[in-house]
Amino acid sequence: MKQFHIKYAPKEKLEGMVKEAKLDHWYQLYANKNDAWMNPERPTLHAWRLTTALGTGPVVTFDRNPYYWKVDTAGNQLPYIDRVVFEIVDNVEVATMKALAGEIDYQDRHIAQVQNYSVFAENRTKGDYRIGKVVGSGMNTMVIAFNLNHKDPVLRKIFNDRRFRFAMSLAINRQDIIDTVYYGQGEPYQPSPLPESPFYYEPLSKAYIEYDPQRANKLLDEMGLTKRDKSGFRLRPDGKPLALTIEIAAGNPNWEDACAMVKQFWEAVGVKTAIKVEDRSLFYTRKEAAEHDVAIWGGDGGMEVLLEPRWYFPFSVESNHAPLWQLWYNTGGKSGEEPPPEVKKQMQLYDQILTTPDENKQIELMKEILKIDAENLYIIGISRPPLGYYIAKNNFRNVPETYFGSWLYPNPAPFNPCQFFFKKGK
Repeated sequence: MKQFHIKYAPKEKLEGMVKEAKLDHWYQLYANKNDAWMNPERPTLHAWRLTTALGTGPVVTFDRNPYYWKVDTAGNQLPYIDRVVFEIVDNVEVATMKALAGEIDYQDRHIAQVQNYSVFAENRTKGDYRIGKVVGSGMNTMVIAFNLNHKDPVLRKIFNDRRFRFAMSLAINRQDIIDTVYYGQGEPYQPSPLPESPFYYEPLSKAYIEYDPQRANKLLDEMGLTKRDKSGFRLRPDGKPLALTIEIAAGNPNWEDACAMVKQFWEAVGVKTAIKVEDRSLFYTRKEAAEHDVAIWGGDGGMEVLLEPRWYFPFSVESNHAPLWQLWYNTGGKSGEEPPPEVKKQMQLYDQILTTPDENKQIELMKEILKIDAENLYIIGISRPPLGYYIAKNNFRNVPETYFGSWLYPNPAPFNPCQFFFKKGK
């Protein structure tokens, strides 16, 4: 990579390569050359090496790496499969249809929606595939994150009043969403470690989870949001309508359907609500810049609590509820905004966890963080995720019948894709 770095490469040569690549800066060229999905010439220790780069056509291809360092127990060099092809599709529906038609050898992400299961089950023989179980490590189907760092000072003040968050949680009929969107699978649940985790904290998992619009209205009234417009929507202290926009990254129809119901529940207590589905890159740009009202994402960190505490305090750029507080935390106070005392306390507790070798002490400290969450409800959840699934062609082998699904691993890495193979005679 030295040949693409400004410190080592001749300036004129580097500028020529940047111009040839139609880029503006050397570091853009460096990033592209160092990207395993974009540069076939990049050396790799992975089982397969890139041969057709992302963005150059309708597929991305990888061929087996002849220098791969793993062998099986019989001494055969891995991987077993010579070529891997990723087909680029326009949307989830196209991927689902291809899977049903038997055109995909193995897939779980995106296509494995609850509403698709019955049609996948019905087409198993025709598509010549099997269905396996994926046990998710996530703790929530959908996390609703109000932007506590909102640039509108009036909305910021409203969002940071915990009574507002309590009210918006109580206004949601979670069982209705579970029955309608998730086909009755799951149970009402706030973003909290799963019961199977040693970090499980019941007061948080059940905080303000009941459906109680009367109490929600009372809390909003207590905040002084009593005035309403002609349509019955509440007015902000400055006289403007109390209106929110829920932003969703495109690609998850369950979130869109669930948010359509959340909109109805929130408007029933007088909070005008709009829904905006947008490209994922735009979604990330907006929420990292704290330009959103409400952001929707999945509930990571149900089992890997210490590795992925994004929803338990402002830990990373994925902490959609407090992008500027996490920036303050991760820059040692040099950037972002200083959070309130109770959030700073959470950060201090987590830092203490990182230097504490005793597991019981770690659990004790983490539950102090969760106690603060239960008292403030910085984010809102809907339900525990239903059991997931994958599809694999019947001749595609060495995939476990049941496995844990987690982006942190990320699966399927723990069961060695280099050992996947196609059964002969099929």
